[in-house]
Amino acid sequence: MNKTIVTVDGPTSQDLDDAFSITRAGNAWSLDVYVTNVARAIQSEPEYVYLDAEQRVVTQYVGGYAMSPMLPKSISEDKMSLLQGRHRKVMKANILIQNSGEAELIDVTSTSVTNHARLSYEQVTNTHTIEDPGAVLAVIEGLDCALALFQRRTMKQDTLSFIDIENGILSDEEGQLHKVKRSQIHGHILIQEFMILTNTLMADWCLENKLPIIYRNHEAKNIDDLSGAMHEVYSAMPIEEQSRRLRSYCNKANYSMFNKGHVGLNQLAYATFTSPLRRFPDLYNQKVIEAFLDGDEIELFSEQRCQRLNERLLDMSSDREVRSKQQAVRNAIKVLNANPQSITTSQIAQIVKRGENPDDIDRALNHFLADAELMMSSQVWVAVVFYADKIGCSARYAPELKQRLGESLLRNLPMMKTVLQILQQQVGKSLPIGNLNELTNLIVEVFDLDIETIQNEINNDKASVMNYKGKLFELCQKLGVANPEFESFNLGEAHLPAWETKGTVTIGSITFTATIKKAQKKEAEQEVSKDLFEQITEQGGDVQADKQPDTPQLVENSKTKSAQTSLPNPKGHFYELCASMGIASPVAEMTSSGSSHEPQWVATISFVYNGTDYTANASSGSKKDAEKQAFQQLINETQDVINAAIDEPKPAAVSNAKSWLNELMQKNQLALPIYRTQTLDMQPPMFKAIVTFDYNGQKFEIEGPTMASKKKAESSAADIAVADIQNA
Repeated sequence: MNKTIVTVDGPTSQDLDDAFSITRAGNAWSLDVYVTNVARAIQSEPEYVYLDAEQRVVTQYVGGYAMSPMLPKSISEDKMSLLQGRHRKVMKANILIQNSGEAELIDVTSTSVTNHARLSYEQVTNTHTIEDPGAVLAVIEGLDCALALFQRRTMKQDTLSFIDIENGILSDEEGQLHKVKRSQIHGHILIQEFMILTNTLMADWCLENKLPIIYRNHEAKNIDDLSGAMHEVYSAMPIEEQSRRLRSYCNKANYSMFNKGHVGLNQLAYATFTSPLRRFPDLYNQKVIEAFLDGDEIELFSEQRCQRLNERLLDMSSDREVRSKQQAVRNAIKVLNANPQSITTSQIAQIVKRGENPDDIDRALNHFLADAELMMSSQVWVAVVFYADKIGCSARYAPELKQRLGESLLRNLPMMKTVLQILQQQVGKSLPIGNLNELTNLIVEVFDLDIETIQNEINNDKASVMNYKGKLFELCQKLGVANPEFESFNLGEAHLPAWETKGTVTIGSITFTATIKKAQKKEAEQEVSKDLFEQITEQGGDVQADKQPDTPQLVENSKTKSAQTSLPNPKGHFYELCASMGIASPVAEMTSSGSSHEPQWVATISFVYNGTDYTANASSGSKKDAEKQAFQQLINETQDVINAAIDEPKPAAVSNAKSWLNELMQKNQLALPIYRTQTLDMQPPMFKAIVTFDYNGQKFEIEGPTMASKKKAESSAADIAVADIQNA
């Protein structure tokens, strides 16, 4: 069977040192990884070429171009590059990969091949741009295989690995996070998984054959629970903070002739082989393997030379970091000038910390202070506090900016506690301020503030919204309607919450809603309550509290029409119907099948009414469309039963089922109901509640539907319990 050999790299890359081909082999994949055989070719080159490569260690890139190649470009970009259509000598690793992701190295050989298709990272995502049908098939099979490999690495091997396709973020071997374009993420995942697998299996193979290779060691520091620490790192944002925190948990990876394992991949041994045009350790390791396969004498490399490689890489890393930070500031200023609405907190922080032009810093801070959502991030506040002297004591910044900045710092003192903790971690003992009191004094002094006036304003602002939640509950009781419902979600960082709270009040046929973002959950609820209270009172006589809304028919005129009607929003219609009838809402379950790039969604909607189970299924390439079809099917199946029940006399509506149950138990001198809440293993987390109680000599144990919060789960279980008692 002919195999299509492809390379995947950046569109400007010319030093192509690895390629692959892949085919299905029963319940497994047969993967061949080809690495250009530089070790054999370099034998005919002058000796200084190899020695110079050792001094350079790696190829250095700027903007995707090889600005300082490890090997002469005549070799790396021509003679030994796996260019499309060129016949090249390679070292081949044949690997068998099971559907589970378990892999086995079959053999290692020297051979010659021709690259059939040179693909870019974008083409892996957009396969319709690939002309070669064999290359399309290789990409499709490759992505499925790479997914199986990643899942095995993360699920079963406990590695420091992370992928966020939506935001274009993935981790390397050491767990360091990198951000790429979303259009390139699938290509990066594909190649990274294949190369990590090849390097891992080759390292084990060399260890078994006692070959003197250069290992890539990655050691953890002496901490108790690296996995728990990594979970915390990856749940926090932004990406820069994640990578910084990771560096504090692990030692920097380095090269050595002695194997010490690799914690990032959870491997007993790891070495690199797949980039001999770009990395000297890969070139040396290839020379060792080539000599072993040919039965020749193996060149030995010393630990002292390995340490020189590490020192050179450390110097290069420092230079790159400085250049990277300078470029980050320039990019941030470009965004500020061209499209300030799209600027991020990270970019504003870069301008504050490293900007040289006061006008740029002035504009960045003014934009920051005008955006409530940006102000919830700690990044800019850390920079502002650290450079407070630079801003406050300089005559180059407008007094109005200093006043607003200082007042905002004082108004956000609860957040400043987190800011201080971050600064103490970054700066250590050299930080001149150690607590909030010292920080407050610094702010007042540097920005020349009248703290008494500002504190009075803050207290007045708090008082103005302090009692609105209570007022809203009182208003609902006067109007005889259900109490307001609140939903809160933390959209901020793990160490710096940003609560988005949504409140809802339904009066008759009118539903009032309000959504607010605040740093504190209670404050957000108070602001939402104030907004809802004002909305309702502004309606005045238009609000008809006592009039109950008409119960909507499942399908209008369905009792006189046999034809099934398609609704624009069947899901919303069904939930509205359940709420109006006081019955439990259906439970929706979404599952995905098919390949990662072409999923097939299956929606299963389960519904219980009057002791009868109803289930509807639908599938579609769109998750939303599958759910919509399933709800429409459920409506069509249950419309006759439910529409007939709508006309039956209903017991008095209960606005708060939990309170109603408690009062019923107290009147009958019975024990109060007991609620048990279960957290389901899904993302986002969902909850189920079971309520148990004794009434009229009968023991009740009622399980409610799956809900988004514990409070709603308990309320829904209580709703069903009330309905059972009323219908008994």
